[in-house]
Amino acid sequence: MRRILAVLGACALFVVTGVMTTGVQAGAAPHPVAPSERQAPLHAPAAGSAEAALSAGEAGVTAARVGSTPGRLEVVTMSDEVRAGDRPLVVGMTWSGPQDDLVVEYRTRTSTTGAWSAWAPTTEDDGHGPDGGTVESTHSRPGSDPVAVGSGTGVQLRAVGPRDHRATTIAMPVIDPGHSAADDTVGTAVPGAAGASVSKPAIYTRAQWGADESMRNGPVLYAGVQAAIVHHTVNSNTYSAADVPALIRGIYAFHVNGRGWSDIGYNFLIDRFGRIWEGRYGGMDRAVVGAQAKGVNSWSTGIATIGDFTDVAAPSAVVSAYSRLVAWKAQVHQFDPAKPANLAGALYRGVSGHRDVFQTSCPGAGLYRYVPTIAAAASPPVRGLPSLTVDHDIDNNGDNDVLATNAAHDLMLLHTQDGQLQAPVTLSSGHWSGVDLAVTPGDWNGDRVADILARVTATGALRMYPGNGVGGLQSGRDVGHGWQAMSRLTGANDLDGDGRSDMIAVDGAQQLRIYPGNGIGGFSTSRVIGTGWQNIVKIVGVGDWNGDGRRDVLGITRDGTAIVYRWNGSRLTSLVVLGGGWDKYVSVTALGDATGDTRVDVLGVEADGRATVVSGTATVGVTADVPQSTVLTGMQVYTG
Repeated sequence: MRRILAVLGACALFVVTGVMTTGVQAGAAPHPVAPSERQAPLHAPAAGSAEAALSAGEAGVTAARVGSTPGRLEVVTMSDEVRAGDRPLVVGMTWSGPQDDLVVEYRTRTSTTGAWSAWAPTTEDDGHGPDGGTVESTHSRPGSDPVAVGSGTGVQLRAVGPRDHRATTIAMPVIDPGHSAADDTVGTAVPGAAGASVSKPAIYTRAQWGADESMRNGPVLYAGVQAAIVHHTVNSNTYSAADVPALIRGIYAFHVNGRGWSDIGYNFLIDRFGRIWEGRYGGMDRAVVGAQAKGVNSWSTGIATIGDFTDVAAPSAVVSAYSRLVAWKAQVHQFDPAKPANLAGALYRGVSGHRDVFQTSCPGAGLYRYVPTIAAAASPPVRGLPSLTVDHDIDNNGDNDVLATNAAHDLMLLHTQDGQLQAPVTLSSGHWSGVDLAVTPGDWNGDRVADILARVTATGALRMYPGNGVGGLQSGRDVGHGWQAMSRLTGANDLDGDGRSDMIAVDGAQQLRIYPGNGIGGFSTSRVIGTGWQNIVKIVGVGDWNGDGRRDVLGITRDGTAIVYRWNGSRLTSLVVLGGGWDKYVSVTALGDATGDTRVDVLGVEADGRATVVSGTATVGVTADVPQSTVLTGMQVYTG
């Protein structure tokens, strides 16, 4: 089960040829620009003609890509010359049938020389596009990369495939991205310092690059962001700053009108000058599902650099822009770019090249070499944030979850958005019985997905239900026995600072014990970290409450006083008293950062189902209550 919210409203490689120039007047206001499109006529070359000829080298490379042999290849169809005037054009091919049946090649010539270049392949593979099972994927069409043609340049496309190819309805859209007098002046602000910053970087909006919003179609999907995927668009690196809005409009039009996607595939684009541009619609601070890395779109944000870095090193301005953007997105979505991420059930780096998640050369060796640099620069401002010290993301959706059940024995997850609880999501229907408590200690088995530990009522066994990375749970297995002797227990995140999740529990002697996780689904040796806990009726691993880099524990006394305890390296000691009145809550659960201020919060639920987010503030001993509009009547919310 993958939780994707719909609201109405690739590394598709991009080849630019020729020199692009635009004449614009300064100071004009941006406005929507509607690209125009026509279909270029196509024809099959006559057998034995020069147009039908394939060199041995061309045939060998193409045969490998389509799974055929050189002797069985043919030029299936080709265009006449298409020539750009004083503005860029974007062309490409689409078809019906298998994606890997055809290879699209292009050649160009300028009015200066009049000589054709050699035929060169674009790159089309199944790694570009929407995730399977989405509405967008049902409308997706096979096709080539968009090819941008500079002013005064001619281009010709041809499709090469085996004689028994299954491609039909081959088309070649020719897109004029349109012209705006604002193209020359949009994005002239200084992009910012080279180092990563948690502050939101300067990002130029869809309105500023002239997006025609009437072109979008289909729902906007939201899921999670656990990692950033780095792409390049494989076009000329000599474009001017004024060309960029038109280039983005051309990519947008080809993705929507040519490939059948609902919007531009990328979440963000970066130009060679280090300027960041908004890509797919839906909110730059939201987890918008793109069409940039098939299979992991719902777990990642896709960032494409406009340029070709196959053999050329990416400019420092580009690397700096990635670092700033990834640091900000990591703060918003609460992940560490330097740590592995679980994307669709498999582990990848928190900043990955497209080639890491799919068989492709993207983002080129000259940009891919900087992927570790981007992660290293983006991580330090994020890794110390309190919001990253709680790991309750059971459905691997990029936010912390609250566990609850009801009279029908459904296991449900509660999420917050903008500080408010959302409607519960059912994780398991009718099968959650025979359990008297359940907590999430974070990632208990080392696969970068939070797990559930539940106590079996009849036997006292502690049973682990691992998260499966795609929104559900794996089968449970017992990881401990004799836990009926523990009156209170909770996940404590990584309390002892060894990089592995821990549990804490109050035993029969009213001692507080830590049960360190071993990182592979079991326990290391437990030890006492506090005595005299008989007056503490609830314990919650709240994460780093005071921002000192250590995980803390919230204890609630019988008279309703809330006390935050800090870890001193061997035991828990009192840090601050939050005050009384907490006895009105029948359950208290760690939320991580629910209010967007990077501080950790908790959820308190009263007997009648009324709920309150109790938010930490800049003053350690002061909290702010955020009443919830969702009433949890008839639900048991687990403490912890």
